Amino acid sequence: ETFWQRWQSPATVYMLTRRSAYDQLAADHRGRFILLGEVGKNVLLTNNEPPATGNMTPANVAPINTGTE
Repeated sequence: ETFWQRWQSPATVYMLTRRSAYDQLAADHRGRFILLGEVGKNVLLTNNEPPATGNMTPANVAPINTGTE
């Protein structure tokens, strides 16, 4: 199973990528992308809407400092 097959499946998939790659994917209409958060030049995306309840909202997602930025 390829990444894009899984991305387009009903399963929830997450992608961490550069903002520039996200912008290009969105421009190419490569799939459905829901932006969950952005830190520096990186974005966290998913293919499904997060649940309406719970703590997984962009305001509650803490950035991870890897010291590489």
